Amino acid sequence: MGKSGLRKLDPAKASLMFFDGRGVFIFDYEEDGDLDVFIANNANRPVLYRNVGGNSNGYIRVKVLEASVNRESYGAHVFMYSPRLEKEIIREVRSASGFSAQGEYVAHFGLGSETADTFRIRVYWPVTNNTRIIHNVRRRSSVTVRDIWGHRNAVEETTTPSESVPGCTRLLVKEVTRAPEHGQVVVGPKHVTYYPDAEFSGEDSFNYAVSDGVGTAVATVNVKVNKLETPAPSPDQLSEKFARLDAVNNNPTHPECGKPFMPLQRLLPPAYDDGFDAPTGSNRSSPRVISNVVCDQRTDVYSKASLNDFHMHFGQMLAHDTDFATPYANFLTTDNLGIPIPEGDPWFDPHGSGKEIMRFRRSGILQTSGKLHGTPREQINKVTAFIDLSMMYGCDDGRAQVLRTLENGKLKHQSNDILDFNTKEVTNLNLLNGPRDKMLVSGDNRVNVQPGLIALHTLWSREHNLICDELLQQPGNENMDDETLFQHARVFGSG
Repeated sequence: MGKSGLRKLDPAKASLMFFDGRGVFIFDYEEDGDLDVFIANNANRPVLYRNVGGNSNGYIRVKVLEASVNRESYGAHVFMYSPRLEKEIIREVRSASGFSAQGEYVAHFGLGSETADTFRIRVYWPVTNNTRIIHNVRRRSSVTVRDIWGHRNAVEETTTPSESVPGCTRLLVKEVTRAPEHGQVVVGPKHVTYYPDAEFSGEDSFNYAVSDGVGTAVATVNVKVNKLETPAPSPDQLSEKFARLDAVNNNPTHPECGKPFMPLQRLLPPAYDDGFDAPTGSNRSSPRVISNVVCDQRTDVYSKASLNDFHMHFGQMLAHDTDFATPYANFLTTDNLGIPIPEGDPWFDPHGSGKEIMRFRRSGILQTSGKLHGTPREQINKVTAFIDLSMMYGCDDGRAQVLRTLENGKLKHQSNDILDFNTKEVTNLNLLNGPRDKMLVSGDNRVNVQPGLIALHTLWSREHNLICDELLQQPGNENMDDETLFQHARVFGSG
């Protein structure tokens, strides 16, 4: 370790918070040239530690891409020559290291006590053995460097990177230095919003200060307000101002189209074994065998569309918003279509018994279809067919009432701001037969299927409550009632 060492700090002299940390994300949250830290905690709220003023000594950020696609060059080496140390400092393009840590795929160099105005950057790609050297990179710069197209073992030297991101920082709004005479200004970290007084029309102005962490500048905004006269809505318009939870009347021409418990629409005619409802495929390979063959992936394969695991979780939530065809537990069908597991399957038959079966539940049937009725079997969709966040609010008023606080339009949360427990014991899918009152509750009863789905339900539920807070803060909305706030937040969230 040489002359380096550790110095123990007295916790009593520091402002510390003690949590059970379960992951850390290191990134430039404010895009101002210094690194901030976000910590996810077990059974507690996450914490964001903002690095205020950490960019005062300057920085250089380098994003490294592959030659032909906009994909980060994971594993590339980035070197910055330090005139003060008279040697190169290296960064590897990778996620952050540490306990369950993640980070940006950007090489970040804090310049500290460096006094030079420009620096030399060298990027090396181990896969292609290519090197790019860029001279005269100015401090407080963010640059993008791309691998050399169509070459291996090449060295290219230039005074500019292959692509440049403007070397400026994101300005943050600090305060309103001069208030408007005929309205109010709401300040956010990256924006300001002007709200004119209710009866005002004409010209108004205000000033606000912005800062990049080093200097401060004042901006002047001039606004002109014109009053728009609109006729009062009729009683019928008021009654249908917001979409119903069950989606009835979403389609004025076909009012019941897309409501719950309607048959799914077909793009192709059915192909039942007997022409009515007998499943086909009894002589085909097990779906698990097909899955094992198709998904036999021995190495990491990058998505050509630049998709990641989040798209899978989001896709499942979106599917739950528009589709739910399996029957409820209290009216299971007699069709048991278990999927045989191949002997020695590493996940489902690790002991090689060859007797494992994966449970498969057939879709619910439209009671007026099938062989007894002389028509092909049709499948029921138990939720609305619209993208309307029904998985958050439910498809009927009864479930929605369980989810709502009935105050300020908000949804119920536990004290740590996650989904509420299912204390009312509304219908919930419980695959592991856990304690029913310990299951979380949301608009869709499949919310507890897997952690990624729970996280997204929690995210959208928090967003709903955040929208309610923002609506109440807007001038003129102070007396908005619970129902109006709930419906407005629902509209914004689904939009």
